[in-house]
Amino acid sequence: MFSQKNSVKLLNSYKQKILTQSPQQENLPLIYLPFRKFDFEQLHNKHFPFWNPYVFGGAPFFADDQSAVLSVYTLVGSLFPYTESFLVVSILKLIITGIGMYLLLSLFSLSIYACLIGSITWMFSAFMMTFHIHHTAADAGSFIPWFFYFFERLVRSLDQGKGISLSLAGLIVSVGLSLFAGHAETTIVGSIGLSIYALTKVFMSKNSVRIIFYTFIGLLFGYLLASVQLIPFLVIVLKSEPYYLRSTAVKVLRSMPLWTVIMWFAPSFYFLREGGTLVLRQSTTYIGITSLLLAIFSISVIKRYYKTYLPFFTTMIVTAGIGYVIPPFSWLLKIPIIRLGGAFRFLAITEFSLAVLAGFGMNALYSSYGSKNGKKSNTLNIVIIPMLTLFTVGFLIGVKFNMFPSITLLNTVWIKSFSPINIGITSTEILILIILIIITLLIILKFYSVPYIAGSCLVILTIVDLFIYGMLGMEYNPLLTSQSLEPSSPIIKTLMQYGSPDYTFYTNNEVIRPNIGMLYGLRDFRGFDIVVSRLYQKFLSALFTDTVPKPDASGEYHDLPSYPDPVIASIAGIKYLIFTSTTKADSPYYKLITTYKELSLWENTQAKPILYLADAIQSVADNKDALNILLKHDPLLLHTSLVTGINESGSFDNSKVKLKRIKDRAGEHIVKVDADSNGFLVINEPYYQG
Repeated sequence: MFSQKNSVKLLNSYKQKILTQSPQQENLPLIYLPFRKFDFEQLHNKHFPFWNPYVFGGAPFFADDQSAVLSVYTLVGSLFPYTESFLVVSILKLIITGIGMYLLLSLFSLSIYACLIGSITWMFSAFMMTFHIHHTAADAGSFIPWFFYFFERLVRSLDQGKGISLSLAGLIVSVGLSLFAGHAETTIVGSIGLSIYALTKVFMSKNSVRIIFYTFIGLLFGYLLASVQLIPFLVIVLKSEPYYLRSTAVKVLRSMPLWTVIMWFAPSFYFLREGGTLVLRQSTTYIGITSLLLAIFSISVIKRYYKTYLPFFTTMIVTAGIGYVIPPFSWLLKIPIIRLGGAFRFLAITEFSLAVLAGFGMNALYSSYGSKNGKKSNTLNIVIIPMLTLFTVGFLIGVKFNMFPSITLLNTVWIKSFSPINIGITSTEILILIILIIITLLIILKFYSVPYIAGSCLVILTIVDLFIYGMLGMEYNPLLTSQSLEPSSPIIKTLMQYGSPDYTFYTNNEVIRPNIGMLYGLRDFRGFDIVVSRLYQKFLSALFTDTVPKPDASGEYHDLPSYPDPVIASIAGIKYLIFTSTTKADSPYYKLITTYKELSLWENTQAKPILYLADAIQSVADNKDALNILLKHDPLLLHTSLVTGINESGSFDNSKVKLKRIKDRAGEHIVKVDADSNGFLVINEPYYQG
């Protein structure tokens, strides 16, 4: 239906863009910022957001757990102006995270410095602060320390014969709040991490059966508490394209190559890779060099305090084994619901476990100060850190010059591209790494006999370490401006002048990214969401005749063709289309409205509105049968609606039917019908099961 003379790359100045914290955070502008805006508007209009009319031509919103409608962070954020709410929520999130971690570590009678080290490490870890600071994964992850805190209290109460009701209730509520926070994958991973920890504790307690029982009860009732959102979420997830691909594919998806352990030391290493995948970018493993060294030092006292340390060591080892897909731990990935989230997500629990161990390491170091064997106790510490330094530097040099044939790094910029900026970033990161290790060494050696000075210095160094990474490596900034949330775009302004809530618009991702229409109240035929339905994706095969889009390995559709079939586009309610000005429309359905630089805005004169009366209906057996008919692109489809579930076909006299629309808003349409004849009313949001 269309011809294109040449492929034209649009100038960046004409694209619709949202400024993110870092170029790695694709989900931030495409999902979480638009979702927060919709949450904010609907709650302030005193309308519960069950339905989202702005993506996929209409889709469930509350049932999509990423909407986080009932999250404590969403509810608190709604009390503040929209722009400022992001900073408020970020601060609240870190406070809840830090308090939970501090309380957990305090249960083990650690020093104040040890508790601070552990808390700061998890609060400002790569998982919490980089990709995820505005992401619901961090919202859900902020409650993970509380899982362990209430569970540890529960175990101690059982061993001491005390009441467990408060601890059990705390475990249930924290799991429920994590699920409501809007990232079930993180909560599931946290629950599995807690289960690993609990199984280790079973072998060290006289109440093994009761521990297993109450852990199961705590997790079960936590999930039941959130079932009001979890059940509808499961309904759409099980029918989604990503679930099908991720959970049934033969190959384990979204795993971390073993060589990426380098990111524990050089967090930006993989970011420099040309064409690197988003999966690895959002799963950077970094807790700070100082904290990592302290976690390693905790090994020195594992024999003495194995009952305290071993459960966290076990949790760390098992989750790292899953994250890096190392047998036998990787066998858990055969479970579909675990594979759905991806193996790499388990590294968040590895980070959490190492943050705890960093606190233990700090306490072990602290307890050796001033003792008779203080200098002897420090020997292991003095030996381990230089060895670790030499190993790290040697490994980085070896990688740079490709000295490890078993490690495939040919696509990294270290090997492939020696541009000044790449070499500069890499060299700076290595220099910072070495400086931090040296400073940590000097603090330990200089002040080993003065605990409060050493502890204070290491706490400050940990903060500096993580903020250097956050500010330089990931451009961390929790304060978003109105311009970064809703930037000006001439083509958007033009579309808003012509747009209507009755219709959808369509354009290529190079012009306006999916989901951005939510920010402006524009209904987009496209969308970007982890729970996009298979039914909708199958519909795309009828919409695009020349190039049928295919999902990536994660089951998501990042790019769609530019030229939809006019007949199917009309049925889908696509009234406005944006193309490049070199696109020539040879369909009589399309009328040119205006042009702007390289862009042109077209009107589809045959587009169906969100509510209309069908001229005729045709009974079909199922959706597969309907799809086969749609693939013929017969213009008669403009006047005939395909219907499943009834055995009746025929035409209607719509002149005898009058409709009066009483109310139209997201997910709620009230229509008064005055009919002297049979008729068939179509609600044109057909692309999502619901």
